[in-house]
Amino acid sequence: TTTLTVTNGVSADSTFSCKVSSTEWNIVDEKTLITLNVFAVVFEDKTVLTAQEQTITCSMTGLSETATVVWNNPTGSVITSTQDDYTIDVGALSAGAQDSILTIGSCYFWRVCRL
Repeated sequence: TTTLTVTNGVSADSTFSCKVSSTEWNIVDEKTLITLNVFAVVFEDKTVLTAQEQTITCSMTGLSETATVVWNNPTGSVITSTQDDYTIDVGALSAGAQDSILTIGSCYFWRVCRL
């Protein structure tokens, strides 16, 4: 498996070409096209009060297909819906835009709301 990593400088959808040669497989300059789709993500600062349900929305535009959104908790671990009083709405693609919403229940802040 080969991975294309683009760190910066691309501000629009682009197509890259990859040429592969292999003496083992008798391949010379086999060309593969790789499409990089660029989209926008909006981050908004939010002040939250403890012990109240909170929502955080990740708004994306310029999409051509539904995006996979991964939410992480403050320690960097992946959040799953209903884990530690989190709920995730992955959102649906509509006119090139998608909103993914993370809801943090009030029990998360108190850490005593276990049944």
